[in-house]
Amino acid sequence: MKKIIMWMLVLALLVGIMLTGCAAPAPVETGSDAAGDAAAKETIRIYVLMPNAGDPYFQNKSYGYSLGQAAAEDEFPGVTVEVKLFDAGGYQNASAQVAQMEDAIQSGVDGIVLTPCDSEALVPVTKQALAAGIVVINDDIKVNTQCTSEVRENSYRAGQRVGMWLANEMGYKGNVLLMKGPAGADLFVQRGNGILDVLKNFENIKILDEQFQQDDVVAGKSTIEDWIERFGKDIDALYIHGSVQAVAAAESFKAAGFNKGEVKIVSFDFTEEANEYLADGWIAGLVPAQPVKIARTTVLFAARAIMGVEVPQTIFSTDDIPVSTEDFPTFDNSEAMAPAGWTPKLS
Repeated sequence: MKKIIMWMLVLALLVGIMLTGCAAPAPVETGSDAAGDAAAKETIRIYVLMPNAGDPYFQNKSYGYSLGQAAAEDEFPGVTVEVKLFDAGGYQNASAQVAQMEDAIQSGVDGIVLTPCDSEALVPVTKQALAAGIVVINDDIKVNTQCTSEVRENSYRAGQRVGMWLANEMGYKGNVLLMKGPAGADLFVQRGNGILDVLKNFENIKILDEQFQQDDVVAGKSTIEDWIERFGKDIDALYIHGSVQAVAAAESFKAAGFNKGEVKIVSFDFTEEANEYLADGWIAGLVPAQPVKIARTTVLFAARAIMGVEVPQTIFSTDDIPVSTEDFPTFDNSEAMAPAGWTPKLS
């Protein structure tokens, strides 16, 4: 009997040891706990990385970032949201933007809003930021890896809509030139693909030439002048990637003796000068692209994610149909342009 009791005690001891060894680990922070900790923050820091702050498009976006900062502070009373803007100095300067992002990681920022100079070159450092626990919001131009969230246009769809609009403006016949923008930025590639995939369906529309081009007005104007010399009055339409370049193109056609409206010029982004050319008929159409709305949303999403609030994986903007000369006087451009005189406050 004593032996039976002894073995029962040994068995009970072994079972106790096994249960202790296999016990569930201590609970870790869940989403709600993490949100509670985040809510205790008094200050959150967000870095915004832009490829080319000198472009009027990013001046419009800088205004949207400030609206996002104000919206985040309204949503989270008692929390100070610090937003700093950084400029890479041009789409060709991906290495400078990588260095800016590395500095952001080292400084321990809470969030990064990234418009990449190059969709592939920024992938490794984006992964590093995410691995460090930093919220990364992909802004407008896609970076080729999954981020906390991405807020951008559907660039291929935008290109398709521009292609259909342009075909209609041309009466479904004529000759087109395409200047598609920086080749390393996915946004410009996908816009161009969308336009081409639409225009190739019309047998009476011919693509005279297509080129990628850095976001450089002087280089772009040189290409336009070369095209005018090569094709002359055979040119019926031009798609050009940005409105600053569209203005320069219109000036080149004017200097070469073309009449306004003779070449249907279509581009992206509102600026004060481009809007004047649109109203006057030298530019036939401009896509608003909603830079103010997109920028505001990216900063607000960054703040929400930092504070433990779930944000969508992807949302697309919707203003991707060109506004024509006829429609421009009645178009509400508040989501597309900063107030007159607004300039970004760069760090």
